[in-house]
Amino acid sequence: MSCIDGREAVKNTSQIAIIAAVALTCIAACAWSATADDTARIGLTYFGSPRHVVLLSTGGLNAIKTDSGAALTCNPVPSISVNATKNCLSVTFDTGPVDAGTSVTITPADPAGVITIETSGHAARKYRGSVEIDLAGESVRLINVVNIEDYLAGVVPSEMPESYPVEALKAQAIAARTYLLANKKKHASEGFDICDSDHCQSYGGVLAEKTITNSVVADTRGEVLIYDGRPASVMYSTDCGGVTRNYADTQPDCRAPYLTCVVEPDDIKHMTWEKSYSLSDLEKKLVTAGVKEAAGLKSITVAETDTSGRAVDLTVTGGTTTKTVPVSKLRAALGADVIKSTLFTIEQSDEGIVTIKGRGWGHGVGLCQVGARGLALPPHNLTCDQILAHYFPGTQISGEPKLAPTVPGADVAMVPMPAPKQIIVEPVKNARPPAVEPAKPVKKSEKEPFDVRLRDPWSP
Repeated sequence: MSCIDGREAVKNTSQIAIIAAVALTCIAACAWSATADDTARIGLTYFGSPRHVVLLSTGGLNAIKTDSGAALTCNPVPSISVNATKNCLSVTFDTGPVDAGTSVTITPADPAGVITIETSGHAARKYRGSVEIDLAGESVRLINVVNIEDYLAGVVPSEMPESYPVEALKAQAIAARTYLLANKKKHASEGFDICDSDHCQSYGGVLAEKTITNSVVADTRGEVLIYDGRPASVMYSTDCGGVTRNYADTQPDCRAPYLTCVVEPDDIKHMTWEKSYSLSDLEKKLVTAGVKEAAGLKSITVAETDTSGRAVDLTVTGGTTTKTVPVSKLRAALGADVIKSTLFTIEQSDEGIVTIKGRGWGHGVGLCQVGARGLALPPHNLTCDQILAHYFPGTQISGEPKLAPTVPGADVAMVPMPAPKQIIVEPVKNARPPAVEPAKPVKKSEKEPFDVRLRDPWSP
Protein backbone atom coordinates (compact mmCIF):
# COMPACT_ATOMS: atom_id res chain seq x y z
CA MET A 1 0.00 0.00 0.00
CA SER A 2 1.51 3.31 -0.99
CA CYS A 3 1.67 6.48 1.05
CA ILE A 4 -1.36 8.75 0.87
CA ASP A 5 -1.37 12.42 1.70
CA GLY A 6 -4.11 14.51 3.28
CA ARG A 7 -5.78 15.28 -0.04
CA GLU A 8 -5.88 11.62 -1.06
CA ALA A 9 -7.21 10.68 2.37
CA VAL A 10 -10.17 13.01 1.87
CA LYS A 11 -10.83 11.75 -1.65
CA ASN A 12 -10.70 8.11 -0.58
CA THR A 13 -12.51 8.38 2.75
CA SER A 14 -15.88 7.23 1.37
CA GLN A 15 -14.30 4.35 -0.53
CA ILE A 16 -12.37 3.23 2.52
CA ALA A 17 -15.52 3.44 4.64
CA ILE A 18 -17.27 1.03 2.26
CA ILE A 19 -14.33 -1.36 2.38
CA ALA A 20 -14.26 -1.04 6.17
CA ALA A 21 -17.82 -2.29 6.41
CA VAL A 22 -16.80 -5.71 5.12
CA ALA A 23 -13.13 -5.92 6.08
CA LEU A 24 -12.08 -7.93 9.12
CA THR A 25 -9.43 -6.45 11.35
CA CYS A 26 -7.24 -9.34 12.47
CA ILE A 27 -4.88 -7.52 14.79
CA ALA A 28 -4.72 -9.52 18.02
CA ALA A 29 -5.39 -6.46 20.16
CA CYS A 30 -8.95 -6.34 18.83
CA ALA A 31 -9.84 -9.61 20.56
CA TRP A 32 -11.20 -8.02 23.70
CA SER A 33 -14.28 -8.43 25.86
CA ALA A 34 -16.27 -5.66 27.48
CA THR A 35 -16.75 -5.48 31.22
CA ALA A 36 -20.12 -4.87 32.80
CA ASP A 37 -19.04 -1.53 34.28
CA ASP A 38 -17.02 1.48 33.22
CA THR A 39 -13.87 0.70 35.18
CA ALA A 40 -10.47 -0.57 34.21
CA ARG A 41 -7.85 -2.56 36.11
CA ILE A 42 -4.46 -0.89 35.74
CA GLY A 43 -1.32 -2.72 36.82
CA LEU A 44 0.88 -0.27 38.74
CA THR A 45 4.24 -1.56 37.50
CA TYR A 46 5.83 1.77 38.48
CA PHE A 47 6.26 0.41 42.01
CA GLY A 48 7.96 -2.79 40.89
CA SER A 49 7.40 -5.81 43.15
CA PRO A 50 7.58 -4.46 46.71
CA ARG A 51 7.17 -6.57 49.82
CA HIS A 52 5.85 -3.68 51.87
CA VAL A 53 3.46 -0.86 50.89
CA VAL A 54 1.71 1.92 52.80
CA LEU A 55 -1.59 3.50 51.68
CA LEU A 56 -2.98 6.77 53.02
CA SER A 57 -5.99 9.01 52.49
CA THR A 58 -7.02 12.17 54.33
CA GLY A 59 -10.67 11.04 54.28
CA GLY A 60 -9.86 7.60 55.65
CA LEU A 61 -9.56 4.12 54.13
CA ASN A 62 -11.49 0.88 54.31
CA ALA A 63 -10.08 -2.58 53.65
CA ILE A 64 -11.82 -5.79 52.60
CA LYS A 65 -10.73 -9.25 51.53
CA THR A 66 -11.04 -9.17 47.77
CA ASP A 67 -12.37 -12.70 47.32
CA SER A 68 -15.03 -12.74 50.06
CA GLY A 69 -15.73 -9.05 50.61
CA ALA A 70 -15.22 -9.53 54.34
CA ALA A 71 -14.40 -6.23 56.03
CA LEU A 72 -11.01 -5.93 57.70
CA THR A 73 -11.69 -2.45 59.12
CA CYS A 74 -14.67 -1.50 61.28
CA ASN A 75 -14.24 2.21 60.65
CA PRO A 76 -12.20 4.25 58.17
CA VAL A 77 -8.52 4.55 59.13
CA PRO A 78 -6.02 7.17 57.93
CA SER A 79 -3.37 4.69 56.83
CA ILE A 80 -2.98 1.00 56.10
CA SER A 81 0.25 -0.97 55.87
CA VAL A 82 0.41 -4.17 53.80
CA ASN A 83 3.24 -6.69 54.03
CA ALA A 84 3.81 -9.79 51.93
CA THR A 85 4.70 -12.92 53.84
CA LYS A 86 5.39 -16.36 52.42
CA ASN A 87 1.75 -17.46 52.35
CA CYS A 88 -0.45 -14.40 52.87
CA LEU A 89 -0.78 -10.65 53.16
CA SER A 90 -0.47 -9.05 56.57
CA VAL A 91 -2.53 -5.85 56.86
CA THR A 92 -1.76 -3.46 59.71
CA PHE A 93 -3.80 -0.45 60.87
CA ASP A 94 -4.77 1.05 64.23
CA THR A 95 -5.90 -2.25 65.80
CA GLY A 96 -2.77 -4.18 64.78
CA PRO A 97 -1.92 -6.74 62.07
CA VAL A 98 -4.58 -8.90 60.42
CA ASP A 99 -4.20 -11.89 58.09
CA ALA A 100 -5.83 -10.79 54.81
CA GLY A 101 -5.36 -13.92 52.74
CA THR A 102 -3.91 -13.47 49.23
CA SER A 103 -5.74 -10.32 48.12
CA VAL A 104 -7.00 -7.18 49.80
CA THR A 105 -8.85 -4.19 48.33
CA ILE A 106 -8.37 -0.71 49.78
CA THR A 107 -11.01 1.95 49.09
CA PRO A 108 -11.30 5.57 50.21
CA ALA A 109 -14.13 6.25 52.63
CA ASP A 110 -15.07 9.20 50.44
CA PRO A 111 -15.89 7.91 46.91
CA ALA A 112 -14.23 11.04 45.52
CA GLY A 113 -11.20 10.52 47.72
CA VAL A 114 -7.64 9.85 46.60
CA ILE A 115 -5.32 7.08 47.78
CA THR A 116 -1.60 7.78 48.25
CA ILE A 117 0.74 4.82 47.76
CA GLU A 118 4.20 4.77 49.33
CA THR A 119 6.88 2.12 48.79
CA SER A 120 10.60 2.04 49.38
CA GLY A 121 12.69 3.37 46.51
CA HIS A 122 9.85 5.12 44.65
CA ALA A 123 8.29 8.55 44.96
CA ALA A 124 4.74 8.43 46.31
CA ARG A 125 1.87 8.56 43.82
CA LYS A 126 -1.83 9.28 44.22
CA TYR A 127 -4.72 7.44 42.57
CA ARG A 128 -8.47 7.71 42.24
CA GLY A 129 -10.68 4.64 42.61
CA SER A 130 -9.56 1.69 44.71
CA VAL A 131 -6.31 -0.25 45.00
CA GLU A 132 -6.24 -4.04 44.93
CA ILE A 133 -3.16 -5.65 46.45
CA ASP A 134 -2.45 -9.26 45.48
CA LEU A 135 0.14 -11.63 46.86
CA ALA A 136 2.63 -12.49 44.10
CA GLY A 137 5.21 -14.89 45.42
CA GLU A 138 6.80 -13.09 48.36
CA SER A 139 5.96 -9.63 47.04
CA VAL A 140 2.77 -7.73 46.20
CA ARG A 141 1.14 -6.73 42.93
CA LEU A 142 -0.65 -3.37 42.93
CA ILE A 143 -3.72 -2.82 40.75
CA ASN A 144 -5.66 0.43 40.49
CA VAL A 145 -9.35 -0.24 39.81
CA VAL A 146 -10.47 3.07 38.39
CA ASN A 147 -13.18 4.71 36.32
CA ILE A 148 -12.08 4.85 32.68
CA GLU A 149 -12.43 8.63 32.44
CA ASP A 150 -10.45 9.13 35.66
CA TYR A 151 -7.79 6.81 34.25
CA LEU A 152 -7.58 8.89 31.07
CA ALA A 153 -7.10 12.04 33.14
CA GLY A 154 -3.80 10.52 34.29
CA VAL A 155 -2.86 9.22 30.83
CA VAL A 156 -3.29 12.15 28.43
CA PRO A 157 -0.80 14.51 30.16
CA SER A 158 1.60 11.58 30.60
CA GLU A 159 1.52 10.85 26.88
CA MET A 160 1.32 14.33 25.33
CA PRO A 161 2.63 17.69 26.62
CA GLU A 162 -0.17 19.84 28.05
CA SER A 163 1.19 22.75 26.01
CA TYR A 164 0.00 21.12 22.79
CA PRO A 165 -3.11 22.57 21.09
CA VAL A 166 -6.46 21.50 22.51
CA GLU A 167 -7.51 19.70 19.32
CA ALA A 168 -4.32 17.62 19.37
CA LEU A 169 -4.94 16.79 23.03
CA LYS A 170 -8.50 15.75 22.19
CA ALA A 171 -7.21 13.44 19.46
CA GLN A 172 -4.79 11.95 21.99
CA ALA A 173 -7.61 11.44 24.53
CA ILE A 174 -9.78 9.60 22.00
CA ALA A 175 -6.81 7.50 20.87
CA ALA A 176 -5.91 6.62 24.47
CA ARG A 177 -9.51 5.68 25.31
CA THR A 178 -9.68 3.54 22.18
CA TYR A 179 -6.39 1.84 23.03
CA LEU A 180 -7.66 0.90 26.48
CA LEU A 181 -10.91 -0.60 25.18
CA ALA A 182 -9.16 -2.54 22.41
CA ASN A 183 -6.53 -3.94 24.79
CA LYS A 184 -8.50 -4.55 27.97
CA LYS A 185 -7.21 -8.10 28.35
CA LYS A 186 -3.60 -7.50 27.36
CA HIS A 187 -2.37 -8.42 30.86
CA ALA A 188 -5.21 -10.78 31.79
CA SER A 189 -2.75 -13.50 32.88
CA GLU A 190 -1.41 -11.07 35.50
CA GLY A 191 -4.83 -10.13 36.84
CA PHE A 192 -5.23 -6.69 35.28
CA ASP A 193 -6.21 -5.10 31.95
CA ILE A 194 -3.22 -2.99 30.95
CA CYS A 195 -0.17 -1.59 32.73
CA ASP A 196 0.87 1.97 33.57
CA SER A 197 4.11 1.99 31.54
CA ASP A 198 5.08 2.62 27.92
CA HIS A 199 4.45 -1.07 27.28
CA CYS A 200 0.79 -0.04 27.25
CA GLN A 201 0.08 3.62 28.04
CA SER A 202 1.90 5.88 30.50
CA TYR A 203 -0.36 6.56 33.49
CA GLY A 204 0.79 8.85 36.27
CA GLY A 205 -2.36 8.96 38.39
CA VAL A 206 -3.62 12.12 40.08
CA LEU A 207 -0.21 13.83 40.26
CA ALA A 208 0.00 13.79 36.46
CA GLU A 209 -3.38 15.47 35.96
CA LYS A 210 -3.56 18.96 34.49
CA THR A 211 -6.53 21.33 34.30
CA ILE A 212 -6.44 21.53 30.50
CA THR A 213 -6.16 17.78 29.95
CA ASN A 214 -8.90 17.05 32.47
CA SER A 215 -11.12 19.37 30.44
CA VAL A 216 -10.13 17.61 27.22
CA VAL A 217 -11.01 14.20 28.67
CA ALA A 218 -14.38 15.54 29.81
CA ASP A 219 -15.08 17.11 26.40
CA THR A 220 -14.45 13.78 24.62
CA ARG A 221 -16.13 11.58 27.23
CA GLY A 222 -17.04 8.16 25.85
CA GLU A 223 -15.73 8.88 22.36
CA VAL A 224 -13.72 6.12 20.71
CA LEU A 225 -12.36 5.43 17.26
CA ILE A 226 -14.15 2.49 15.66
CA TYR A 227 -13.57 0.28 12.65
CA ASP A 228 -15.84 -2.53 11.54
CA GLY A 229 -18.04 -2.02 14.61
CA ARG A 230 -15.39 -2.28 17.30
CA PRO A 231 -12.59 -0.18 18.82
CA ALA A 232 -9.77 0.25 16.34
CA SER A 233 -6.31 -1.07 17.17
CA VAL A 234 -4.78 2.36 17.38
CA MET A 235 -1.11 3.11 17.89
CA TYR A 236 0.78 6.33 18.30
CA SER A 237 4.35 7.53 18.58
CA THR A 238 6.13 10.70 19.62
CA ASP A 239 7.40 11.78 16.20
CA CYS A 240 6.93 9.97 12.87
CA GLY A 241 9.60 12.08 11.20
CA GLY A 242 7.17 13.35 8.57
CA VAL A 243 5.74 10.06 7.34
CA THR A 244 3.91 7.32 9.26
CA ARG A 245 4.63 3.65 8.86
CA ASN A 246 2.35 1.17 7.11
CA TYR A 247 1.61 -1.54 9.68
CA ALA A 248 1.20 -4.16 6.95
CA ASP A 249 4.87 -3.73 6.06
CA THR A 250 5.73 -5.19 9.45
CA GLN A 251 2.79 -7.54 10.01
CA PRO A 252 1.73 -8.67 6.52
CA ASP A 253 -0.70 -11.28 7.87
CA CYS A 254 -2.76 -8.71 9.77
CA ARG A 255 -5.25 -6.43 8.09
CA ALA A 256 -5.72 -3.00 9.59
CA PRO A 257 -6.08 -0.71 6.59
CA TYR A 258 -6.38 2.39 8.76
CA LEU A 259 -2.80 1.85 10.00
CA THR A 260 -1.46 2.94 6.65
CA CYS A 261 1.30 5.25 5.48
CA VAL A 262 0.42 8.96 5.45
CA VAL A 263 2.67 11.98 5.15
CA GLU A 264 2.70 15.30 6.95
CA PRO A 265 2.48 18.77 5.43
CA ASP A 266 6.00 19.93 4.67
CA ASP A 267 5.73 22.93 6.99
CA ILE A 268 5.55 20.73 10.12
CA LYS A 269 8.95 20.46 11.75
CA HIS A 270 10.10 17.04 12.97
CA MET A 271 13.02 15.88 15.07
CA THR A 272 16.25 15.15 13.24
CA TRP A 273 19.26 13.38 14.67
CA GLU A 274 22.59 11.97 13.58
CA LYS A 275 25.46 9.96 14.98
CA SER A 276 28.89 9.18 13.56
CA TYR A 277 31.22 6.25 14.22
CA SER A 278 34.55 5.09 12.91
CA LEU A 279 34.38 1.71 11.18
CA SER A 280 36.40 0.15 14.01
CA ASP A 281 34.06 1.50 16.72
CA LEU A 282 30.96 0.39 14.82
CA GLU A 283 32.53 -3.02 14.22
CA LYS A 284 33.05 -3.56 17.95
CA LYS A 285 29.47 -2.62 18.77
CA LEU A 286 27.98 -4.84 16.04
CA VAL A 287 30.13 -7.85 16.93
CA THR A 288 29.25 -7.43 20.61
CA ALA A 289 25.56 -7.40 19.60
CA GLY A 290 25.99 -10.74 17.81
CA VAL A 291 26.64 -9.63 14.23
CA LYS A 292 29.77 -11.74 13.76
CA GLU A 293 29.88 -10.92 10.05
CA ALA A 294 30.83 -7.36 11.01
CA ALA A 295 34.33 -8.49 12.00
CA GLY A 296 36.75 -6.47 9.90
CA LEU A 297 33.90 -4.10 8.94
CA LYS A 298 34.41 -2.38 5.60
CA SER A 299 30.98 -0.89 4.99
CA ILE A 300 27.36 -0.81 6.10
CA THR A 301 24.47 0.38 3.92
CA VAL A 302 20.67 0.32 3.88
CA ALA A 303 19.67 -2.70 1.79
CA GLU A 304 15.88 -2.42 1.87
CA THR A 305 13.29 0.11 2.98
CA ASP A 306 9.57 -0.18 3.57
CA THR A 307 6.75 1.89 2.08
CA SER A 308 7.53 4.87 4.31
CA GLY A 309 11.25 4.81 3.57
CA ARG A 310 12.23 3.24 6.89
CA ALA A 311 15.17 0.88 6.91
CA VAL A 312 14.24 -2.80 7.07
CA ASP A 313 17.48 -4.61 6.22
CA LEU A 314 21.13 -3.56 6.17
CA THR A 315 24.03 -4.87 4.13
CA VAL A 316 27.08 -5.45 6.33
CA THR A 317 30.38 -6.11 4.59
CA GLY A 318 33.06 -7.51 6.86
CA GLY A 319 36.57 -8.71 6.25
CA THR A 320 35.53 -12.01 4.67
CA THR A 321 31.80 -11.89 3.94
CA THR A 322 28.78 -9.73 3.12
CA LYS A 323 25.64 -10.31 5.14
CA THR A 324 22.12 -8.88 5.07
CA VAL A 325 20.88 -8.27 8.62
CA PRO A 326 17.62 -6.79 9.99
CA VAL A 327 17.76 -3.19 11.16
CA SER A 328 16.92 -4.33 14.67
CA LYS A 329 20.50 -5.61 14.96
CA LEU A 330 21.84 -2.10 14.51
CA ARG A 331 19.40 -0.70 17.04
CA ALA A 332 20.38 -3.44 19.51
CA ALA A 333 24.06 -2.61 18.98
CA LEU A 334 23.77 1.17 19.32
CA GLY A 335 20.71 1.50 21.55
CA ALA A 336 17.25 3.00 21.06
CA ASP A 337 18.52 6.28 22.52
CA VAL A 338 20.83 6.59 19.50
CA ILE A 339 18.72 4.99 16.77
CA LYS A 340 15.53 6.81 17.75
CA SER A 341 13.64 5.49 14.71
CA THR A 342 14.33 3.41 11.62
CA LEU A 343 13.71 6.37 9.32
CA PHE A 344 17.37 7.01 8.57
CA THR A 345 20.08 6.98 5.92
CA ILE A 346 23.71 5.87 6.22
CA GLU A 347 26.63 7.75 4.74
CA GLN A 348 30.26 6.62 4.72
CA SER A 349 33.17 8.96 4.07
CA ASP A 350 36.43 8.12 2.33
CA GLU A 351 38.08 8.28 5.73
CA GLY A 352 35.86 5.46 7.02
CA ILE A 353 33.49 7.54 9.11
CA VAL A 354 29.93 6.14 9.13
CA THR A 355 27.22 8.73 9.75
CA ILE A 356 23.63 7.73 10.47
CA LYS A 357 21.13 10.56 9.81
CA GLY A 358 17.57 10.06 10.94
CA ARG A 359 14.24 11.70 11.63
CA GLY A 360 11.55 11.11 14.22
CA TRP A 361 11.31 9.17 17.46
CA GLY A 362 9.43 5.92 17.91
CA HIS A 363 7.89 3.25 15.70
CA GLY A 364 5.94 5.76 13.60
CA VAL A 365 2.69 3.78 13.23
CA GLY A 366 -0.65 5.55 13.61
CA LEU A 367 -1.02 8.95 15.24
CA CYS A 368 2.10 11.12 15.18
CA GLN A 369 2.00 13.36 18.23
CA VAL A 370 4.32 16.02 16.81
CA GLY A 371 2.35 15.88 13.55
CA ALA A 372 -0.96 16.20 15.40
CA ARG A 373 0.37 19.33 17.08
CA GLY A 374 1.29 20.80 13.70
CA LEU A 375 -2.05 19.93 12.13
CA ALA A 376 -3.92 21.61 14.99
CA LEU A 377 -1.95 24.83 14.60
CA PRO A 378 -2.28 27.48 11.86
CA PRO A 379 -2.36 27.38 8.92
CA HIS A 380 -4.01 23.93 9.07
CA ASN A 381 -6.29 24.38 12.12
CA LEU A 382 -7.66 20.84 11.97
CA THR A 383 -10.12 19.61 14.61
CA CYS A 384 -9.52 16.41 16.55
CA ASP A 385 -11.95 14.56 14.23
CA GLN A 386 -9.97 15.68 11.22
CA ILE A 387 -6.64 14.84 12.81
CA LEU A 388 -7.81 11.30 13.59
CA ALA A 389 -9.21 10.92 10.07
CA HIS A 390 -5.80 11.93 8.72
CA TYR A 391 -3.91 9.30 10.73
CA PHE A 392 -6.54 6.53 10.74
CA PRO A 393 -8.36 6.80 7.38
CA GLY A 394 -11.53 4.72 7.22
CA THR A 395 -12.28 4.85 10.95
CA GLN A 396 -15.10 6.78 12.61
CA ILE A 397 -15.67 8.38 15.99
CA SER A 398 -18.55 7.03 18.02
CA GLY A 399 -19.76 6.92 21.59
CA GLU A 400 -18.68 4.20 23.97
CA PRO A 401 -18.89 0.77 22.26
CA LYS A 402 -21.05 -2.02 23.63
CA LEU A 403 -19.79 -5.50 22.93
CA ALA A 404 -21.09 -8.79 24.23
CA PRO A 405 -18.61 -10.83 26.31
CA THR A 406 -16.10 -12.91 24.40
CA VAL A 407 -16.53 -16.68 24.63
CA PRO A 408 -13.16 -18.46 24.45
CA GLY A 409 -12.70 -20.02 21.03
CA ALA A 410 -15.66 -18.15 19.53
CA ASP A 411 -15.98 -14.97 17.52
CA VAL A 412 -16.95 -11.79 19.32
CA ALA A 413 -20.71 -11.30 19.26
CA MET A 414 -21.26 -7.62 18.59
CA VAL A 415 -24.14 -5.38 19.46
CA PRO A 416 -24.92 -2.52 17.02
CA MET A 417 -22.89 0.60 17.71
CA PRO A 418 -24.33 4.06 18.32
CA ALA A 419 -24.48 6.19 15.18
CA PRO A 420 -20.98 7.48 14.50
CA LYS A 421 -20.09 11.09 14.03
CA GLN A 422 -19.67 12.18 10.46
CA ILE A 423 -16.08 13.28 9.96
CA ILE A 424 -15.67 16.09 7.45
CA VAL A 425 -12.05 16.65 6.56
CA GLU A 426 -10.68 19.62 4.68
CA PRO A 427 -7.67 18.84 2.50
CA VAL A 428 -4.32 19.09 4.25
CA LYS A 429 -2.37 21.67 2.30
CA ASN A 430 1.19 21.15 1.10
CA ALA A 431 1.29 17.53 2.18
CA ARG A 432 3.99 15.59 0.44
CA PRO A 433 6.47 12.87 1.38
CA PRO A 434 9.79 14.04 2.80
CA ALA A 435 12.92 13.07 0.94
CA VAL A 436 13.68 9.45 1.78
CA GLU A 437 15.40 6.60 0.04
CA PRO A 438 13.22 4.97 -2.65
CA ALA A 439 11.08 2.15 -1.28
CA LYS A 440 12.14 -1.35 -2.22
CA PRO A 441 10.31 -4.68 -1.83
CA VAL A 442 10.32 -5.81 1.79
CA LYS A 443 11.39 -9.34 2.61
CA LYS A 444 8.90 -11.39 4.55
CA SER A 445 11.69 -12.97 6.58
CA GLU A 446 13.78 -11.48 9.36
CA LYS A 447 11.33 -8.64 10.07
CA GLU A 448 12.17 -6.11 12.72
CA PRO A 449 10.44 -7.23 15.95
CA PHE A 450 7.37 -5.06 16.33
CA ASP A 451 5.18 -4.93 19.41
CA VAL A 452 1.62 -3.65 19.22
CA ARG A 453 2.98 -0.62 21.00
CA LEU A 454 6.66 0.29 21.26
CA ARG A 455 6.49 3.97 22.05
CA ASP A 456 9.55 5.87 23.10
CA PRO A 457 8.92 8.37 25.92
CA TRP A 458 8.50 12.03 25.17
CA SER A 459 11.51 14.23 25.80
CA PRO A 460 11.16 18.00 25.34
